[in-house]
Amino acid sequence: MKKNISIEVKVTDRCNLDCFHCVNNDCPDHGKDLDAGLFAEKVVRWVDNQESSSYRITEVRMTGGEPLLNLHTVTGIARTCCSLGIQSGINTNATLLDAPTARLLKKSGLEIVKISFDSIDETTLRQIRGPRASLTKTITGIHTAVENGFHVILRYTLCSFNRDQLVACYRMAREIGVEKFQVKPLIRAGRAIGSSGFLSREELCRAFEELAVIVNGPIARPEILCWPSKDTTSLTVKACASINKIYFSTSYKAYFCNYLPWTNEIGDLTRDTLEELLQRRSIKVCESRSSYPILTGCRQIEYFNDGTNAF
Repeated sequence: MKKNISIEVKVTDRCNLDCFHCVNNDCPDHGKDLDAGLFAEKVVRWVDNQESSSYRITEVRMTGGEPLLNLHTVTGIARTCCSLGIQSGINTNATLLDAPTARLLKKSGLEIVKISFDSIDETTLRQIRGPRASLTKTITGIHTAVENGFHVILRYTLCSFNRDQLVACYRMAREIGVEKFQVKPLIRAGRAIGSSGFLSREELCRAFEELAVIVNGPIARPEILCWPSKDTTSLTVKACASINKIYFSTSYKAYFCNYLPWTNEIGDLTRDTLEELLQRRSIKVCESRSSYPILTGCRQIEYFNDGTNAF
């Protein structure tokens, strides 16, 4: 049985916002862009090798920074994936996702648009995503993605700043008609380290319970990320260690989790085979005391293990 794997690649270090929880400290002033040709060549080679390997590539997700700042690379990789029968998508803040851009992405074969959606209040949004954030542009981008027929996922970073807006944001997601509403508790990594945005385990559990009560039907179905399954009531969870995913930086370094320090690389796109990288990643998977598979060094490990606050 072949393993279904996904690739997440950082197509640019540049971003047009200044999110307080950015794991990479990306900013508009400087940053590297991915060599799209090299990456596309590797994807083709990986697919060619699938018959004799243990894996099958199902998706390539492009992220940043803000990937739409490197639109040429995004559309180029999407076209390559489309020709190979692989799904492709982007993780975006949606502020640059206007109708012409959406049509171009659709024409290139891109299928999935995952949008960061952290607040329905302009002041709170700017507290989380910086002074350049725009609620109007974000909501317009969400509507544009839905109207152009993408598989649309909203990702909500749950923290003390937006705790009181979780239910309202979910309701808006349902009204717009997105497919999935992901909730990820704030993780102590990148810029978030040392912030006042973290919630206790008990507060997070209450938030999930409140969300579970109002879930109705398949539209905007909630999914909890990076959290012990036993504490999510009836909500679906997505275990990072239960999926086979490799992350690549713009410098071709490979990682098994983008929330761990960038010193924890497991290889290099230019010299290692995908099979080798997957084998190294599998070594990092372990069981927590909650029987929830996690990756060695997980920032949430204390939540999983003993029911105490992690920080």
